Amino acid sequence: MEKLSITGKITGFFLVLIMIAFVITSTTCKNVNDTTSISKNILENDVNNQEREDQTNTTTASEGDSASKELINDEIIIGVEYVFHGLAGDFAETGIEAVKPFPEAIMWEKMQKSADSAIDFSVTDRFVKEYQKAGFENIFLTLRSRSNWASKDYIINHSPKKEFIQLYAKWIESVVERYDKDGTSDMPGLIKPVIYFEIGSEFSTYEPEPVEDYIEMLKVAYKAVHSASKDAIVLHVPFLTTTAFKDHPEPQEYEKAFAQVDKRIMFHSLEEIRVILDNYEIFDAVNIHSLGNPLEIEDNIKWLNYEMNLRGYKKPIIISDTAVTPFIGWGAATDCEKKIPIQGIMIPPAKEEDRCRLAEYFKNLISGKEDYLKWVRAFCAADIVKMVTVAAEQKVTLINTAFTEDFELAQSEIFNAAAGNGSWSGMTKVRMNYIENKHEVVEKYPSFYALKQIAGYLKDYDSIKRVSSGDKRIRLYKFYDENGYFIIAWFEPDNLVLPGDTIPKTTLKLSVKAEKIVVENLITEIGQQNPIKETQSISNGVLEIDLTNIPVFISLQNEK
Repeated sequence: MEKLSITGKITGFFLVLIMIAFVITSTTCKNVNDTTSISKNILENDVNNQEREDQTNTTTASEGDSASKELINDEIIIGVEYVFHGLAGDFAETGIEAVKPFPEAIMWEKMQKSADSAIDFSVTDRFVKEYQKAGFENIFLTLRSRSNWASKDYIINHSPKKEFIQLYAKWIESVVERYDKDGTSDMPGLIKPVIYFEIGSEFSTYEPEPVEDYIEMLKVAYKAVHSASKDAIVLHVPFLTTTAFKDHPEPQEYEKAFAQVDKRIMFHSLEEIRVILDNYEIFDAVNIHSLGNPLEIEDNIKWLNYEMNLRGYKKPIIISDTAVTPFIGWGAATDCEKKIPIQGIMIPPAKEEDRCRLAEYFKNLISGKEDYLKWVRAFCAADIVKMVTVAAEQKVTLINTAFTEDFELAQSEIFNAAAGNGSWSGMTKVRMNYIENKHEVVEKYPSFYALKQIAGYLKDYDSIKRVSSGDKRIRLYKFYDENGYFIIAWFEPDNLVLPGDTIPKTTLKLSVKAEKIVVENLITEIGQQNPIKETQSISNGVLEIDLTNIPVFISLQNEK
């Protein structure tokens, strides 16, 4: 099994989970060519979640409290998922700081075959050694309890049986102890401590156990982690809320909004999520997944801050998994006439009236039409930059971008594009070296270089401000550093844009105190490694620039 490529490891697993989710849950076009000029000066005010600034939160002390407080308000840590053996050198080129191995490769049953077996650290050791040697600061480990010998039920309850709870605690403690670099039982050659430990992979069908069982497991895990390391950061199982915020509900509307989410996405209820948030003394950071449009991050953070504020605490927020906007997910994307039983769920900006257009779009991707493949590669590059930018402005501590590789099997006709754009969102094309059991990069896609671009710009910033333009579709972010500030900007239409549609754009006029600016375009072309840069002179202190749905980076020169 260890010699399977990502196709066998991720794609098969992911697609089977779609079917399992369905079984479990069943038993339990507008004109976008807007060229209106924004002529008034941009007002520099933070327009997102103003209530964040007004909240008075108290941080409740816990064993991991000192470490978690240090994370709040730091610049964002950018990571990537899922990493495999052989990819470290290539992804070190991006300049990102964190990596997340595929959770199923290191879950409990893989590391301990039976109650009488010793814990096998060989796979985890190889990950940690390879990626630390390549210079990565953080290895993000997901500790899944699923076990064919220790779980209460292998399908519907992954929490440990009572008779194995101490063995579970010992496994957790042993993993943390091996990688904490405290001089006791450390992995030979450990360069720096591993501090991020996620208890469970996702609060969905990936972790289907009742919330009461999960809480008991988290209590045991939290104690075990901090008995080995006071500096470790324990994350509860990440929440998945895709589509809950599609209509931007206010707090009084949260219950209704969450109740409307398809059970394939939210297997657990808002009430169960709140049980976890109530138990804030047994986790050090709040943890979510963002598998929809990048802008859903804003509503997620607003909601989480609301929930924490109600309970009187403040903890760092981490987005441990992401995906590019799929348009359709969790079911067939190629069926306009709804003949396939499990229809895909529409993900904003896509709406139900877009289903037939999307069916043709995904059929063209599956058939390998070159212009569609080029388009989706550019789309994925832009989506990653948008996601990181929005998360940084929202004061997210860490975000794992996705994915290192394509879901190649999921691109075949038989799967009906069930993961939407996610199947084509890989940053690289790889081949499997079966002799050395590692992945080898043979091609790097635009999203790889786009990740490198955004990581380079966000390396040493001090603060961020989203600037209001009077048009909510204009996304304009100022990143301040010791040299002044730079801008990341794009135009975000409200409707779905597909290949062949008019490119959405608007003209922005911005008052700046500089003689010249450099506009760096995002890398979006297959085969392109370096960005195109254009220098513009500033006339009368006003920058005028066309924005599209592809982000640009704007640097000021000779700032006055």
